[in-house]
Amino acid sequence: MSTTGMCDEENLKKAIEEEKTQTMSVYRASNVYGIPRKSLERRIKLKKNTKGLMGPSCTLGTENEKKLCQHIKDMQSKGFPLTIDDLRKSL
Repeated sequence: MSTTGMCDEENLKKAIEEEKTQTMSVYRASNVYGIPRKSLERRIKLKKNTKGLMGPSCTLGTENEKKLCQHIKDMQSKGFPLTIDDLRKSL
């Protein structure tokens, strides 16, 4: 299972603070707070102590993506699951 984006923002802030005050090493803080060491090192280096959004923003907009998801679910429940080609043609 991937741990990408799984660390808690509160733990991230605590770990960065511990490293800043030099009460813990990066390695120790990553183990104590359950944050991948490289992620913690990167955030300290970039001085970025908050998590950002993962992945690209919605291309169709949030509302349209919700409508599209509902349409896919409706079609599937009626016995007509859509393929990727069907979706591309409908856009």
